[in-house]
Amino acid sequence: MTFNVNNRAGLDDALAAPDFNIDIIFTGSFAINPNVILPSGKEITMTSGVGGPFTLTRAVANTTPLIVLPNTSALIISDLIIDGNAEDFPNAYRPLLQNNGGRLIINPGTILRNNSSPANSGGAILNQGGGSLVMNGGEISNNRAGLGGGIYNYQAGASFTMTGGVISSNIASLGGGVMNDIGPDFTMTGGRIIGNTAQFYAGVGSTLGTFTMIGGDISGNTAQLAGGGMGISSVTSFRMDGGTISRNTAVERGGGGILFSATPNINITGASRITDNSAPNENGGGIWIPYAELPSLNVGPDVVFSGNIAYLAFDRNPVDDATYYAHIFAAHWTEPFTQGYNNFDISYTNGTPFVLPATVTLRATKHVCGACLRAGCFNFGLFDQNGNEVARASNDGRGHIIFPPLDFTRTGTRVYTIREINAPSCCWIIDNRVFTVTVTVTEIIPGQFIASVFYDNGPPVFVYRIRQFRVCGC
Repeated sequence: MTFNVNNRAGLDDALAAPDFNIDIIFTGSFAINPNVILPSGKEITMTSGVGGPFTLTRAVANTTPLIVLPNTSALIISDLIIDGNAEDFPNAYRPLLQNNGGRLIINPGTILRNNSSPANSGGAILNQGGGSLVMNGGEISNNRAGLGGGIYNYQAGASFTMTGGVISSNIASLGGGVMNDIGPDFTMTGGRIIGNTAQFYAGVGSTLGTFTMIGGDISGNTAQLAGGGMGISSVTSFRMDGGTISRNTAVERGGGGILFSATPNINITGASRITDNSAPNENGGGIWIPYAELPSLNVGPDVVFSGNIAYLAFDRNPVDDATYYAHIFAAHWTEPFTQGYNNFDISYTNGTPFVLPATVTLRATKHVCGACLRAGCFNFGLFDQNGNEVARASNDGRGHIIFPPLDFTRTGTRVYTIREINAPSCCWIIDNRVFTVTVTVTEIIPGQFIASVFYDNGPPVFVYRIRQFRVCGC
């Protein structure tokens, strides 16, 4: 049966109808107080009619969930706005929708917004009691809760499937966008979880249950402490087989996400992308795994980590490398590192910093007048400011003089001189000039150095002249 509704009395009359299927078409907006408890054993659809979408608004002083689903009911919402009125009532204490074991479907055009429940769980939706929640589209935005700023999916038996839509700009202490807590299942095949904020797990948090990401986008979320994109703790499994985790930030650790507390199975396969995440003050730009808690981690050949950044890069233990090899050899890792456990992509560190030196190759040139030029005829020395020989090089057949590379792991300025050591035979006149080169080393981030090179009069060119006009050998 279909009902056109523009006030609370009309909504109550529609829900009291004896039919199994009740279609409610809203033709106007109105406030909700007291809350709406759906009848058991019925399937109810709610949508807006001509002139919509219309809005159901939390009435000031209504501290209850606006709509409650019993465990045998179903609610399908399309093209309808449900507003928590946080501007007038910032401490509402309850979600907009509470599913106590029923079936809740959010379709395109639905907007769940502007609700504040800071002392409780589920800013927009609380899904519990074995409830089934499906989000095919729509928007969940600008909500606030203690746990699960957008959605709180709670306890074993509950399930949340996201195939589309956007969960954005929600705030929580734990799980800014979605908190999957104490045993439920969350599967993401599409949609976007973006721009959410939390102390921990800004995009998605999951404890004890399972989180499977087969598509979709988790991006632009910010954790004040840990887990910018996601946080996985003590779950049965985490599987990512497609989708993107990008541009998330954790002020401390795990820009893309944190995986810890003996998470037994982690699989990152398919065309998954974990890119451009950051942990500017600590560890794990892409993913952070605490030391001594390495789970079973599999990274597939088509996975790409790139552009992730952390405060430090860390060294790897060669023994650990042998263990990791089966997991990491096929992945495409961020340059310039050749393996994933580098703290920029995936951290699993024993606290030993990577030291990435600045490498400098000093060069000179020789020019010979009056004779042929043979490789290796002439020797040149590189000397430090105390006169100690640092390196030696000879010419090649084109007159190039290339000294062995120098590595620098401390900041500062070094002054070197380059001069000829000896001529090959008595028939050559040695060029006695001394050329000066200055190397300045800076540390761009802790453990990573760069160097600039300055030749006082340009790169040295040594000129050789023959003493006698006769053939001289080297």
